[in-house]
Parts: sequence; C-alpha cells; structure tokens
Amino acid sequence: MTLYRYCPSKEELLVRVFERTIAIFQRGLQQICTQDIPPEERLRQVIRHQVRLMADHRNFLTVFFSEEGSLPPDKARRARVERRSYDELIEGVIREGVEAGRLAPLPPKLVSFALLGMCNWLYQWYQPDGPLSAEEVARIFIALVEHGYLTHDPQQDILKRLERLETEVTAVRRLLQSPIPNPQSPILPTA
Repeated sequence: MTLYRYCPSKEELLVRVFERTIAIFQRGLQQICTQDIPPEERLRQVIRHQVRLMADHRNFLTVFFSEEGSLPPDKARRARVERRSYDELIEGVIREGVEAGRLAPLPPKLVSFALLGMCNWLYQWYQPDGPLSAEEVARIFIALVEHGYLTHDPQQDILKRLERLETEVTAVRRLLQSPIPNPQSPILPTA
C-alpha cells in the first residue's frame, strides 16, 4: 500500500494525525489569545475558531477523538499535555474577563469545559451541506452562551416590578412627609 511508504505503521499514522490536529488547533488559538481586544470578543473568536475547525476537519477529528486510547503511552501523555495547554489558554481568556468584570464570575475551568464540550461534539453531527453553515452554528452557539435559551428572563421581570414598587413607595413617602396645608390659611391663586 502506498500509504505505508510515507507512514511505516498504523500507529505512526495515528501519531501524525494527532500531531497535525493539535498543531492546527494550537496555532489558531494562540493567535486569538494574543490579540489586544476585550476578553469577551476573544472568547467569541475562540468559539468561532473551534466550530470552524470542527466543521473543516471532521474526518481527522473522528480519528483524533475516537483513537486517542490507541496512542503509544508517551504520545498519549504528550497529547494530554497539549490538550491541557489548549484548555488553559481558553481558561486564561475567561479568567481575564471575570477579573475585569466583563464576564460572569463563574469558574473558568468549568466554562472552558462547557464551551469545548459544546463545540467539540460538532464533528459527530455537523453536515457541511446541511441547513447551517459553520459560521451560523458559531453565531448560534455564541448567542446561546451569551443570552441563554430563554426568550426572556423571569428574574428580570421580577426585578422590574420591584423597581416600580420602590418608586411608588418613595412617592407615597414624599407625600406623607410633605407639610399638610393649614385649612385656616387663605389659598391665593397663583399667577
């Protein structure tokens, strides 16, 4: 077989798939993480990057995710180190956003796992000729992360009602604290 002229064994071929996949993902993520833009925009770009790569490299990723256990022990350790390094870059963006008060104060590692879990599963179901482009999927994922899945937030409704009630109570207090006109004093019309 011609393939084995370039790759002497199935194991070596698997190692090359892993190395190529990790290199592609790392390169793009490092470019995003070094940009001088707000952390929330970097996080949006991370999601777009992840979705785009999942959509564009589905065949490699099927091997990457399903055959990781078949790697030789030293390569498996390296793959885990590389994957952890990748996760830490994303966690760093999230941590920066939390510390700057631009992202919700949630555990960066958990948020990173949630984002990657959502995006990484794409290789299983995404169809390039399907109804959604990779860009549309990324846009929907970003909207889901930033706004949730509810059409409105019931807690916001309660907060708005409480604010209205507070305004009305304040108005009643002012009325009660204002001096009551003396019925004996003549009321003069104002000009």
